[in-house]
Amino acid sequence: MKTLTAILITLFLVAAFIFGTIAARVFFGFLAGGDETSVSDAQVEEEQPVDEEIIEEVPGQEEEEIDPEKIAEIEIYLDGNRDDGIFLGKAKYGLTSKEAFMIYGEDFSQSGFLLVSNNSGYDFTPGSIHYLYIYSFIPKYGWEYIREKVVVSGDPGYSETIELHIDGPGHEAIIEESEKSSLRISGWSADLTASTGTGIDRIEIYLNGPKDFGKVLEEAEYGTERQDVADALGNANYTNSGYSLTFDAGSLEPGTENSIYVYSYSLSGAYSAVIRDIIMGGEKDDDQYNTILSLEAGLSGDSIEISGWAVSKDSVQNMGPRD
Repeated sequence: MKTLTAILITLFLVAAFIFGTIAARVFFGFLAGGDETSVSDAQVEEEQPVDEEIIEEVPGQEEEEIDPEKIAEIEIYLDGNRDDGIFLGKAKYGLTSKEAFMIYGEDFSQSGFLLVSNNSGYDFTPGSIHYLYIYSFIPKYGWEYIREKVVVSGDPGYSETIELHIDGPGHEAIIEESEKSSLRISGWSADLTASTGTGIDRIEIYLNGPKDFGKVLEEAEYGTERQDVADALGNANYTNSGYSLTFDAGSLEPGTENSIYVYSYSLSGAYSAVIRDIIMGGEKDDDQYNTILSLEAGLSGDSIEISGWAVSKDSVQNMGPRD
């Protein structure tokens, strides 16, 4: 009886061991199979190729091709070029222009430009004359500028009793290359109300813009003898009414027009001013402008507004006949 019991117990233990081993293999095999499947799916997701055709079809990815013969940018300077002028800013270009449309047709209707600056902070004297330098960039030619005259509305308030004259250089005189390094500005000035002497305190000279805007050319030498002036006016008080200033104009580009502003201040504080235009001898590197433009400008202490249109000559010449 004891022997039979021992045999049964042994068989039960063996069966339990075999059953436990099979169950363990099945259980851990299931887990291992689940992990392997998960890793495989992740690898498939990471290695999935990107559809290049979808990226190419996204709108706005391709940059608009720039026409080398058309204007791409416009910058504006006041009372001087890039080296000496006041940078007012980059104008918005590509705006609608009815005037350009009427002249050149629909293809040029978006040739307008605009620059607006509120509260400019500049003190524009009424009646003063300024010059705008409109720079345009055409990829085929690079940067070039056109100089435009602007007159501020109002009365400049010059003294009527101050006589101020420029003897040289002459109006629209061509300055030869040999004269540029020592260009001489000379003339005379006197306050006709002065009881003694000439009544003039000083002479100031500026280039390409009025006082506080143009390039300062230092204070001129004043008081040189001008017997001819004293004789002409019949007053010995004006004998020493001459002035002169010599400066280096070598930096001024050949073929360009420039303006000299001369101010005469009396001992009483009144003043007068005259302008003389000169042309630098020689030919510009680009002897022909490649831009056609039209503009209107308003200059005041409260705001600066410059608007107009601009087109390249190449674009106009290549547009073909119009109806």
